[in-house]
Amino acid sequence: MSWYKSGTIALESGSVTVTGSGTRFNSGVNSGDVLWVDGIAVGEIATVVSNTELELANGYAGITASGVSYSVQPTVGVAVTLKEAVLAVLSSISGVKETIFKGVFPSGSTTAPGIGFEEDPDTGFMRSGTNQMTGVAGGKRSIIFGANGFERIGIGLPSSEALAALHISGDDVASGRLRVTRDGVSAIFGVTGNNAVIDALGTDGGDGTDGGMLLYTGGRLTVSVTAAGDLGIGTQSSPYSKSNHTGGVFYDGVGKSLNIARQNATPVWINRTGNDGGIIGLQSAGTTQGTISVSGSTVSYNGGHLSRWAQTSDSGILRGSILSSLDEMSRWRFLSYETPTGPQRIEYFGDADDGTEIDISVVETVDDVVVLNTYTASVGTEDNEQLTRVAMSEVAGDKAVTGVFERIDDSDEYGDVVVAMSGDFIIRIQAGATVARGDLIESAGDGTGRAQADDLVRSSTVAKVTSAIPCSTYADGSYTVPCLLMLG
Repeated sequence: MSWYKSGTIALESGSVTVTGSGTRFNSGVNSGDVLWVDGIAVGEIATVVSNTELELANGYAGITASGVSYSVQPTVGVAVTLKEAVLAVLSSISGVKETIFKGVFPSGSTTAPGIGFEEDPDTGFMRSGTNQMTGVAGGKRSIIFGANGFERIGIGLPSSEALAALHISGDDVASGRLRVTRDGVSAIFGVTGNNAVIDALGTDGGDGTDGGMLLYTGGRLTVSVTAAGDLGIGTQSSPYSKSNHTGGVFYDGVGKSLNIARQNATPVWINRTGNDGGIIGLQSAGTTQGTISVSGSTVSYNGGHLSRWAQTSDSGILRGSILSSLDEMSRWRFLSYETPTGPQRIEYFGDADDGTEIDISVVETVDDVVVLNTYTASVGTEDNEQLTRVAMSEVAGDKAVTGVFERIDDSDEYGDVVVAMSGDFIIRIQAGATVARGDLIESAGDGTGRAQADDLVRSSTVAKVTSAIPCSTYADGSYTVPCLLMLG
């Protein structure tokens, strides 16, 4: 082992202090070494104070001098120091030589896990129970392993511990959600405000405008939701429409309509429990216009009348006008065709015979692309056993009266109208005619009504006046009054 001799030293007669200049005593000198000057052993070094100071075992016997060259002879003190160091290490590990050195660790706790890190003492792994190990982060349990694998996993928990098999927490949208992606399409599960969120993102990774959600139970499609807001429950197919499902509940998110279907059985049951009263409320623009109520075994239809569909060639019919039946049936026609998503039907206004096949072009959206597809459709006519065509009554005391004009049903080429037949409504009275409350009304022969000459209900009787106060007056002088229609 080489002697240490870097720099120079200063000695003071009778002093044990040796001062170095340009020296690094800490790295080259040890207690027990011998200090030599000019070939003479000055004495044993008792202590290495610093890189520039030593203490001798005895006072220096020579004369005071500085800038002195020197050398330090290593001695058996090196071995002694090494021995002491080894003994200290053995002493420090005596408590773990039968545990950690054999791969066995203490159980630990959440604040001091059995397997931890020096600079992060509350992070690591601990034994949390029999056959159970827990991963700890920041003093909180984040992953729990059991005999059968993962028991609970916590991700991003700020202050609580994992309370479920998978517990995800976060202060922002990204960290507080679970995202599953396949072929560029993602599903997001998380929490927004006080609401649970399930979001379907399309291939563009956007806000879900082209995504949908499907819920299966027992391998069967139970609930379907499209980006357009369509909702299917029990429809068992997706995509779907109100015309191609034979069972379940379908909400049309575009048309804002609800459709309920059940094959070969009653599709809707409404049950009021506890007491009698309303079971259905009917509103228009937020205002209640009628109700259906139950009292014991009696069902009441309140605030309305019974009506039916019909077709007419007349135009400009005023509300409340008296209509007569014609010896001609209303006729609604359609084109039916098959698409990859199921059977479809559209209205048809042509003259082709039923069963005639016609090629039609249909605009559709396939995989977010608008395309024009061609299908072969078959002409058909809806079944109709009872709905006749109508026209304004042109015969005074007309026995063919069938009801009162309520409104146009559709703005299409069929000329569909709704005809009020029985119940509360209004009736149009002939200009210049006077009616009183309680009068029976018959046709005046120009689409208006007049008071019947007697109080007998006849085949020509249309209604009974419930108030003589006019509701409205038309340009020709005719006017409407409230009545009870009697043609049901």
